[in-house]
Amino acid sequence: MARTPLPYTTENNLSRRLSLLQAKRISERGGAKVNISEIEKEVADYCGVSRDTIVMIKRGVNQPSLPLALKICEFFGAKVEDIFTLVDS
Repeated sequence: MARTPLPYTTENNLSRRLSLLQAKRISERGGAKVNISEIEKEVADYCGVSRDTIVMIKRGVNQPSLPLALKICEFFGAKVEDIFTLVDS
């Protein structure tokens, strides 16, 4: 069965959220380096998905399912609309 294209997509600021968390952790560690890939892996583990899934969502290649979007927002302590927005195609 062919998949029907949706009349909308999502945009996200997941990259920004990850960068802000990275900066916070660098500050907490007194300037010690914190790789963004470590944080992506932490988010992925929390959500029960692979790091590749988080990276693909961050880049806008994939759209998250509703449960995954909610788990990502839960990780950051944010509302869904603070990270994900709908965009009409």
